[in-house]
Amino acid sequence: MQMIAIEVTSKFMHIVEGKIGSSGVAVKKALSFPLPERSVRNGYIRQQDELALVMNEAFLEHMLLKKTASVEVDSRAIKTKRVEIPAEKRERALMFLKKEMGSLISDEEYVLDYTIHRLFKKGKMPYMECSVLAIPRELLTEYIGVFKGLGVKLSGIDVLDESLAKQFEMVCPSLKKANKAKAKNKKSKKNSEIFDEDMEEEQASIEIKGPIKLWAGLYYEKIKLFTNGVDGSLFSRSVMLEGTGKSLEEIDEDKELITFYIEEIKKLIQFQNEVSPNYPIGQIELFGEHQLINQICGLVSDSVKIPASRIQQPRQIKGVSQDEYARYMGAIGGLVRRK
Repeated sequence: MQMIAIEVTSKFMHIVEGKIGSSGVAVKKALSFPLPERSVRNGYIRQQDELALVMNEAFLEHMLLKKTASVEVDSRAIKTKRVEIPAEKRERALMFLKKEMGSLISDEEYVLDYTIHRLFKKGKMPYMECSVLAIPRELLTEYIGVFKGLGVKLSGIDVLDESLAKQFEMVCPSLKKANKAKAKNKKSKKNSEIFDEDMEEEQASIEIKGPIKLWAGLYYEKIKLFTNGVDGSLFSRSVMLEGTGKSLEEIDEDKELITFYIEEIKKLIQFQNEVSPNYPIGQIELFGEHQLINQICGLVSDSVKIPASRIQQPRQIKGVSQDEYARYMGAIGGLVRRK
């Protein structure tokens, strides 16, 4: 299947066109173009007509497929949560999920969607572990409107963290569950149409391999930081430039922005050393839209005395160079499917 995935930031739109296969993703085209100033803020589209015009020109100039596209958005307005609920059909599952999200949302303002990660049993009852996505109705309407005007079907909106996490899992064994203890109950009856008679109960332990990594996404309006915990979980933190008291317009020189990146990386390393002194960060990998990632790798290494390099490209991602992968990683994640 061939489709388009798009990462939207406050300064750029990164687009990849690729083919999704059983073995991974084959990228056919990748491009970035600057957005009109202040057209996107916190994921919301503030200048729909101008943005649609720029996107249409890009699609025509690069002869991009105008069929189906997914969008990866980084917005504090989008709420996410990992939950376990009874395994039910979609309508009833959404009722459970609304209760789980509680005061985070209201029916009028948010639209819910979810992804099932695994099916299991609690006693004899079938359950499913899900990632819940609550998107503000206003934000969703904005993107649907822009893409409809382009003649492109919007297949979905996902959070950038999830797009990136799918690729971290490809190269980091400590994020994968292993050594599953399986116990079949051959006499069990079918409790839900999702489950068959031989559905297995899982008790998953965590396989820890290799050093603790720090992945740092370098964007012009923020830095995104991820570490793989010793328990197999993924810790993430985003620091917006505006939270430092400075706006993107006030920082014109790369020197100031790079200083901001390094200081935030230092803070996270210090935090890791305090909470898990026996598991220090042994490797740093950088990605994102900043043009000077190669130079920043050297500066980070010198500042924190930990090896820093461009992010490792998974073998399942083909069609882009190592340099291109670091820039288009957010968009590429829209094409990655978990097995």
